[in-house]
Amino acid sequence: MGDLKYALIMTTFDSKQEASVMAKKLLTSKLAACVHLDAIESFYNFEGECHHDQEYRLQIKTKSALYNKVEAFILDQHSYDTPEIILIPIQNGSDDYFSWVDDTLKDANS
Repeated sequence: MGDLKYALIMTTFDSKQEASVMAKKLLTSKLAACVHLDAIESFYNFEGECHHDQEYRLQIKTKSALYNKVEAFILDQHSYDTPEIILIPIQNGSDDYFSWVDDTLKDANS
């Protein structure tokens, strides 16, 4: 079992352009080692109504210790009033992958 040092943080956007810009900013700010962008269909309740929208999900691979910085970064720049920001701890994974994450984020202030 891992020590939960690493995490996947997810958030969504209503435009691919906004999601792409955020992904690049997270990488250049050393808050993420890798970011995946997926087109998704979202079904959700908001302000008393059921919604069905096309959205773009970012899956942000980072260190758990950077969560607060990633959350603040997303909240500061996101167009949604209430963006989804969810941390999923990574319990286990490839040692080589985690070494790459460590090397990539070695200058991050965790």
